[in-house]
Amino acid sequence: MLSNGSETLNTAYKVTGSVSNPDSAFKDASVFFNSQNAYTVIHEKEKGSYPINLEVQATSPTSAAPEEGLYTCSVILTATW
Repeated sequence: MLSNGSETLNTAYKVTGSVSNPDSAFKDASVFFNSQNAYTVIHEKEKGSYPINLEVQATSPTSAAPEEGLYTCSVILTATW
């Protein structure tokens, strides 16, 4: 969730690029950060880099427009092979 003091924006995420199971739509944070949600990088012999994109969609609560300001969050992605 993106936050600016007590103000928050709802977030959804999707991964695209060189993965075998790219997301076709944004996933709610509770689904995206679930331990069952994983991605497999498509490995190509002798290829040194793989574009993997993390997209974030932020939406304001339906009850009110958010205050102007800098909204931040931290995301840690781990890649293993």
